[in-house]
Amino acid sequence: MRIGVLYYEGFAEFEIALSLLMFMKEEVVFLALEDKEYRNEEQQRLLPDSTLDEERASDFDLLLIPGGDVTPLVGNARLKAFIGEALRLGKKVAGICGGSELLAAYGFLDGRECTGGTSGITEKNPFHEHYKKARLSPDSVVVDGNVITAVGQGYAELAVELGRQMGLVRTDEEYRAEMDWVKNRRGQPAI
Repeated sequence: MRIGVLYYEGFAEFEIALSLLMFMKEEVVFLALEDKEYRNEEQQRLLPDSTLDEERASDFDLLLIPGGDVTPLVGNARLKAFIGEALRLGKKVAGICGGSELLAAYGFLDGRECTGGTSGITEKNPFHEHYKKARLSPDSVVVDGNVITAVGQGYAELAVELGRQMGLVRTDEEYRAEMDWVKNRRGQPAI
């Protein structure tokens, strides 16, 4: 399985850290628009493995877009085309927080059930207008076809749902066990 993770200036790595743990035995490729150093929200300096120009959307099973301020990406035609091609080919595309906002700004959430933002989309969110044609859900994570969206605070739920979507978590029992692990509830009754 091949997972693409988008790097961009100021992305929130903490929102995808548990998802990366879920995929630690898979091929994870860190993608960016340019071959340069990026600084994430946590102030770490990171280098991508590859650029979008060096890759094809068809070569990925999942594209994961972390949160952060995606405003500078909204007008990027190359990124929009790459994500659009992945969706057209039936590949899974997941966006958490700002990643969901980017999908909405590109119009990829039109007609879909979704969520996003830090803790949901409200009229105060600057991307609210982009969600006008979407069906907003109050859930932490929403799966609509091959699109998975999550609120920023739903990073644990997103990790386990991505595991389920990609066939690594197969049963409800495995789902509960993974949630107990990421929520540090081992030995405690399930909620």
